Amino acid sequence: MKGFFLRDLDLILPNLKFSAAFLVIWGVVMFFSSSGPATFILLYLAIFFTSSILGLFNYDEANHWQAYAAAIPGGRRAMVDGRYALSLLAAAVVTLLTAVSALLEREPAGLVIALLYGGLVLAAFDVMLPLSYRFGGTRSRTIMIVVVAGLAAAVAVLGSIGGMSALGGDVWMPAAGILMIAAGLAGAAVSRKISRNIMEKKEL
Repeated sequence: MKGFFLRDLDLILPNLKFSAAFLVIWGVVMFFSSSGPATFILLYLAIFFTSSILGLFNYDEANHWQAYAAAIPGGRRAMVDGRYALSLLAAAVVTLLTAVSALLEREPAGLVIALLYGGLVLAAFDVMLPLSYRFGGTRSRTIMIVVVAGLAAAVAVLGSIGGMSALGGDVWMPAAGILMIAAGLAGAAVSRKISRNIMEKKEL
C-alpha cells in the first residue's frame, strides 16, 4: 500500500507546492485583515484536494496503472487502500488548515467549522471514489462536477453558519461537527470495501 500511496502523492505534489505558496500568502493577508471568515480560501482548499485526488484516475487510465496493479499479488487492494489513505490525509489537512484559518481570523466556532468542512470532504470522497473505480475518471467526470459543486455550495453555507454561534449555535454546532466527521469516517470504511469489491471483479 505504501508504494501506491507515495506514487499518488508524488503525482499531486507539484500542485501541492503551488497551493502551499498560495496559502502562505493568503494566511499573511488574513492575519492582518479584519474581514469575516475566509470562505473563499476554505472553498478553494476543499475543491482543490477533492479534484486533485479524483484526477488521479485519469493518470490511471492514461498509463494503464490499474492493470499494472492487478499484476502484483494483492495489488488491487493495495492500490485502493493507498488512494483511500491519501484521501483521509487530504481531509485531515483540510480540517487542520480550516482550523488555522479560523484561528487567524479569531473565529470562536473555528474548530467546529473545521470539523464540518473536513466531514464534507470525506463525504465527497466516500461517494466519488467507488464511482471512479467503477466507471473510470473520464466517465465519472460529470458526476464529479456535480459532487464538487454541491460541496462548494455546502462549504459556502457553512461559512455563513459560522456566524450563528452567537445565536445559540454553540449548542448544536459542536455535535454537528463531530457527527459530520464520524459519518465521513464510517462512510469511508464502507466506501473502501465497495471500491475493493469493484476492483477485485474488474476486468483489466
